[in-house]
Amino acid sequence: MNEVQLLRRQIGTERAHAREAGAIAAAGTATQAMMGRNRNITTYISNRYVKYIEYCMRIERTRALGHIARLAAHSPLVAGEEAALARLRRALEQHVPLDGTVGSVAPYVSLLCDLVDASEALERFAERRYSVEDWRAVARVDADSVLEERRLWGEVIRHEPASER
Repeated sequence: MNEVQLLRRQIGTERAHAREAGAIAAAGTATQAMMGRNRNITTYISNRYVKYIEYCMRIERTRALGHIARLAAHSPLVAGEEAALARLRRALEQHVPLDGTVGSVAPYVSLLCDLVDASEALERFAERRYSVEDWRAVARVDADSVLEERRLWGEVIRHEPASER
């Protein structure tokens, strides 16, 4: 496995974890909303999920900005690349606060998923254009980031029953 494959594998793992944590958090808050409870989400959804999806949003926004900068340096872009880049820019322009209420979780998770989907679409084009240095710059993956992601993900799954994983 080469370095780019390792970077992309780590990004893929982080995104899979983000989708899982986001789905669990959104489902949990939807259940609470149906029950008529609209208290602080930490009352119902463990803070570990919230911390994890906030971490994922931060890193995905940083990666998206990196893609925009890198692809601008690789101009001219073809029509499909331009469309993927525009989609990523639209996702970055959106802002949904995660304010601690039950109703804020699902929209935040939806935005995170939109951002990930837009990045993944753009990365299909980047495969042809990026050098190893480009992937390093965009991925934002190093030993410290891997350990931080694993620590946060470990907190998410540590107290979850095996039947729910």
